[in-house]
Amino acid sequence: MGEVLSPAGSMEALYAALESGADAVYFGSKRFSARQNAQNFDEQQIKKAVFECHKRGVKIYQAINTVYFDDEKGALLKELERAAQNGIDAIIVQDLGAAKTALECIPEMPLHASTQMTIHTAAGAIALKKMGFKRVVVSRECPLETIREIADTGVETEVFVHGALCMSVSGQCYLSAMLGSRSANRGLCAGACRLPFSACDKKPEQYALSLKDLCAYESLKELERAGVCSFKIEGRMKRPEYVAAATKECVSALKNGRFDTGLLKKVFSRSGFTNGYINGTLGSDMFGYRSKEDADASKETFAQIREGYSTVYKRTEVTFDAVIRRGEKISLKIKDSDGCEATVFSDSPDFATNRATESDIIVRQLKKLGDTIYSFKNASVKLDSGVFVSASEINALRRKAAEELDRERYLKNTSVKKFLPSKAFFKTKTSFSRPEKALLRIRANKASQLKNIDISLVELISLPFSEIRKTDIDKTKLCLALDRFMTDEKRCWEEISIAHKAGITHFLAQNISHFELLSSLSDISVHAGFSMNITNSDALEAVRDLGALDTELSFELTGAEAQKLNAVIKTGILVYGRLPLMLTRNCPIKSSVGCKGCRGFITDRMRKRFFVSCHKDKGYFELLNGEPLYLFDKKRIPVSFETIMFTTESADEAEEIFLSYNKNLPPKGEFTRGLYYRGVI
Repeated sequence: MGEVLSPAGSMEALYAALESGADAVYFGSKRFSARQNAQNFDEQQIKKAVFECHKRGVKIYQAINTVYFDDEKGALLKELERAAQNGIDAIIVQDLGAAKTALECIPEMPLHASTQMTIHTAAGAIALKKMGFKRVVVSRECPLETIREIADTGVETEVFVHGALCMSVSGQCYLSAMLGSRSANRGLCAGACRLPFSACDKKPEQYALSLKDLCAYESLKELERAGVCSFKIEGRMKRPEYVAAATKECVSALKNGRFDTGLLKKVFSRSGFTNGYINGTLGSDMFGYRSKEDADASKETFAQIREGYSTVYKRTEVTFDAVIRRGEKISLKIKDSDGCEATVFSDSPDFATNRATESDIIVRQLKKLGDTIYSFKNASVKLDSGVFVSASEINALRRKAAEELDRERYLKNTSVKKFLPSKAFFKTKTSFSRPEKALLRIRANKASQLKNIDISLVELISLPFSEIRKTDIDKTKLCLALDRFMTDEKRCWEEISIAHKAGITHFLAQNISHFELLSSLSDISVHAGFSMNITNSDALEAVRDLGALDTELSFELTGAEAQKLNAVIKTGILVYGRLPLMLTRNCPIKSSVGCKGCRGFITDRMRKRFFVSCHKDKGYFELLNGEPLYLFDKKRIPVSFETIMFTTESADEAEEIFLSYNKNLPPKGEFTRGLYYRGVI
């Protein structure tokens, strides 16, 4: 049976998961956790958590799953070293640099790819398997067939089956960062998507970016048959009662197909639940928000649930062998069904002055295992006649035996890994000599946007497949921009092949899958996009090792941070464009008012516009910032290339922007400097 993997945002939540039957738990420490606002665990709590899990035979995974900056490398190394020393069973990472560092420093440590890595195709799983990953936590947007294809690659496959469902594909949401510098990729998402957003002025209180919570327990057997090895519950920010209920019902659903949806709704829901994307369905039925009625229902249920996990969940049966001889120390051996055993001793028995102790009395006391993880199977008692042992002595011996068995089970299930210090904190500086003036690149949604542009002044032009066939621009300057999300990996490969045969040699890789798809081609140049979330020098090395010739840096970096990177490959930044704040499968406009009512944008409570870029033929959408990024009039950040990104602009508007770039003109109308000067926390 597959693993039930529960969240632990605190020690109480950890116990709630353990006493509800979890097979594994995941947690974060005070640093580098994608849930920085959870209570999380300090050093002593981590040691305690590992002991409590391993004595039960439960796995414990540490989420070190945020992106980091170069000045945090020392803290990251300490976090990895502690994970190795504490006997953590696996670490979950998002950052390519963190993965590279972990593989170098703790080669024995199993590595799990966070859902923040946006793995949603078999090619992505293969790429990570080659890199050294043991497990992939697939994107929540994957349908059953894709999950099966990923599992068929041989990499362990983990799937979210309960909990919060984000509108954006994980790892590709920058809404919170842009609105308030609270980066989701840094574990500080403010949840702005749960606030009202409307696609229609007549309905200003719509929740166009808020999905119902996921509850896919009805699909567990299908997922298991598809090859899923771990069924993950979201909720490190949730109460222990939530963790207990979600875990218990998941265990039940996996064992016998039964689960209590009504109870789960009372504990936490947003207008009920959705089965997510597993069945390939999309639309308005997936949307919901947390109402007062939802919150009131929860309060009535918590006390009942607390009673449920106050009882210890039995993990294994034990047998006892008691030997009570005159003149010898009493010995008690305990052995569990997993092969662990321990023997404890106490003083020799007294001579009976009244009634001698009988075997059935000894057995009766040994059965009292209520506050342990053990259940009684049988006992063998070798007892001399005429001796007396008090019930309190037997109880104390039983407790001591159970504690010793706890320690033996912990030792058996705990593997301390070797931590190999890096040869250097960072590799020797090998930065490319940057040109005096950065070269210009353009990314456009439509070829028609470029008709007034002087192409001779542009180094490289990226277009989607549907548009690259419509232009007569010199092929040596054309770059095929691969889809940020792929619902059909086969079609993506066909487009790559057609473009390559037509003479295209430049390809813009926008997720890890693309590097694997492109690896079979020779004489090509692979350029990595901003959605790879490159924020540190280690990640630059990792994306280079994947095959990138150069990369756009994450626009969550400040200019100063970008400048300090050890640029082992050429780096660039966005200098103009409506930044994509979300990558979504559901269209926030269609789900609210339908395609016929589409205005091309949604608004927040302040009537601020956010444009929606439609790629429905490819099965995804992008939520764009209403104010374009504009850096033309600012002191240049020293990088090898700068990218102008055209999304909603007409050809005339694109021409004006292009001319403004060349003349370093100030912006007209509303604009933003993005995060290059204020950064994220």
